[in-house]
Amino acid sequence: MILTGLMVSRIFAPEPAAASLRLSWVKAGLEKCGARMRVLTTRPPAGIEAEDAPEITRVPVIRDSEGYVKGYLSYASFDIQAFLRILVSPRQDFILVEPPPTTGTVARVACCLRRTPYFWYAADVWSDATEGMEVPGIVKKTVRALESFAIRGAQGCIAVSDGVAQRIEALGARRVRVIPNGADTEIFTPEVEPLSDADRESMGIAHPYFVYAGTASQWQGAELFARAFEIFWETNPSVQLLYLTRGDAVAVLEDVAARLKERADSRGMNVQPIIVHSTVSPQEAAQWQHEAIASCVSIQPGVGYDIAYPTKALAALSTGTPVLYAGVGPAAQDIRTHELGLTVAYDEHAVAHAMTQLEQRNSEGTLSQTWDEDRLHQWVVDNRSMKAAGEQVAAFIAESIIEKTR
Repeated sequence: MILTGLMVSRIFAPEPAAASLRLSWVKAGLEKCGARMRVLTTRPPAGIEAEDAPEITRVPVIRDSEGYVKGYLSYASFDIQAFLRILVSPRQDFILVEPPPTTGTVARVACCLRRTPYFWYAADVWSDATEGMEVPGIVKKTVRALESFAIRGAQGCIAVSDGVAQRIEALGARRVRVIPNGADTEIFTPEVEPLSDADRESMGIAHPYFVYAGTASQWQGAELFARAFEIFWETNPSVQLLYLTRGDAVAVLEDVAARLKERADSRGMNVQPIIVHSTVSPQEAAQWQHEAIASCVSIQPGVGYDIAYPTKALAALSTGTPVLYAGVGPAAQDIRTHELGLTVAYDEHAVAHAMTQLEQRNSEGTLSQTWDEDRLHQWVVDNRSMKAAGEQVAAFIAESIIEKTR
């Protein structure tokens, strides 16, 4: 049985994001199963070129100042087009829908009119996250209602963790399959091309460094590492912190970086202790992660994302780099249990102390003895491969469609 399917998502490769890589592997998994897939997504932000592909439709949308499709106006600019295109496009055997809940809502209505089953990809729970934000109560109720509406209409839901599965079941999900997020172990590998002296010079890296590679939004609390680094840097001025990021926290990061730069200048040090750079391609991110002392990852507690599993941790581990994890979430348990790095409370002094431990091992040459890069990479291959996750999603959708047609 050859299935036809449509993926509807406001984000897709080559836009640099974990969701882009995840959905690319899901598409590959479905095609490997014999499905004929199409994708409806957005044109990538300025500066990113997308190769022409006949099966991918990219529509223009409104992006925010950071280049994200984020906020209700941005969402609407995609959702309206998604609704109309689902209505007029050739009928599909199924549609796979990526959040936000507004996209899920219009997809449910359009799929109902077309009598097409759809699946909901729950990478997180938006209404829980909204509860931790300082927004009016009516907004929180609306987001929860929209998310529940999208989830209840789905033939099946993919949840990235047991915690997410429990939450979407409480919102009305009928059939849930837990398929954890993964890393692209073919891009993120210890075998990446080494950084050149020119690469380091152009980035401003002159010393060993920690890296934060990924989105810096409210729920991650990435500014914690910059503030902790201020403390750490006082006794470790020959170490740098590199952010490859975009998001809500960038302005705060730049303020801390400027403050620390002034301190370095006052001491006659020609160095930028904290470098804040925009996101780069996955291939380039893998290079910077691989050569870092450790990769910084955080989940800020109490803002609605305590059950999230940040894929940036998996990407770093897959390059063979240990993770310095601050905060809460299931990733912390994996890192502790399998000795994949250090975990600390979401606290500046705790992070600074962990940085000191990691730098000491790096300067002594014992870092790789404690966290062998091949072992870290193999753990991701064995437990959190994005390729395997994509194939599991494909199998779940295929079996669900086949069961319905019996």
